[in-house]
Amino acid sequence: MIRRSITCALAVLLACCHAARGGEIGGLVDFDLLGFSGRHAARGWDVWVGAIFLDRSNPGATPLVSVDGGPELLDASALNFSTQGGWDINAIRYGKSVDLEFRYFHVNHITAEQTLLPTGDITIDLRDPLPISTSQLDVYDVTGLQSVELNLRTGKHANFALLAGFRHLTLRDTISFRGDDELALGDFNLNLSALNRLYGGQIGVDCLLSAGSFFGAGRFELKTALKAGVYGNTGSAGVSLGQMSSLDDATTVQRQSTAFVGDITISGLYYINDTWALRGGYQLLWISGVALAPDQAQHFTVTGDPQPYSADVSGNVFFNGALVSVQASW
Repeated sequence: MIRRSITCALAVLLACCHAARGGEIGGLVDFDLLGFSGRHAARGWDVWVGAIFLDRSNPGATPLVSVDGGPELLDASALNFSTQGGWDINAIRYGKSVDLEFRYFHVNHITAEQTLLPTGDITIDLRDPLPISTSQLDVYDVTGLQSVELNLRTGKHANFALLAGFRHLTLRDTISFRGDDELALGDFNLNLSALNRLYGGQIGVDCLLSAGSFFGAGRFELKTALKAGVYGNTGSAGVSLGQMSSLDDATTVQRQSTAFVGDITISGLYYINDTWALRGGYQLLWISGVALAPDQAQHFTVTGDPQPYSADVSGNVFFNGALVSVQASW
């Protein structure tokens, strides 16, 4: 998946460079510089609101549950996440020499579930393994992502603009183990949680391609944006153990780190008239250097181990999914 994403990014970058020269790709896409610049020169605002549908990559290999004194029953890499939707809000204010761009999106409850039916005693593989005797263990991993950014776009070429700006992302990840322990805990809920707050700057390129020959002159456009940035991350990680209705023990630690975010968005627009347009697209988002819940298993325990806890902020996660929205221009 990562190799395909890199290949896609290189292809998009080559297309952008070709567009900046006002060329053609395979004779199919005609970069109509005059028609495109004329449309945008007449605008003050573009605002589009819609939905984003994201999936996330599987966690890295980390043992989570094992037979007591025996083989592994569940590894984090076996968790497969569902696709979840959320709001996606965008706006561009066009200026004489600089454009101002805003975007906000969030997706909550990207979920993976596993149910284990052990026939004997098992352990939850914390730093100090936790013995459990249960006939059913339910494992849930829930991820949420929120992003807000504000960019300045410079360069008045009709098809090509450089951008730089500020971005804040919040990434939450919690993995829960739920069951009825016959040894000591009873009806229990064990949570490993991770929270990341990323603040930083990004640079990128916004490439606008006119492909009017597809649906009639000037009605269809293809837009792609490539962004990358370095971020300061405040990563928090913790463990909590309690009954289903009450929290008995909770511990949280923080750690500062440097994170990287890479973002590729490809969007197609179909203009119904001068004001309204339909948008559809695809987004790839890579986040590196963050805390993920399964990675904390080897750093926390609930058995009174006197060794200090630490947050693992070496995780990488990849999001990808579809974009659908309605745009208004005036």
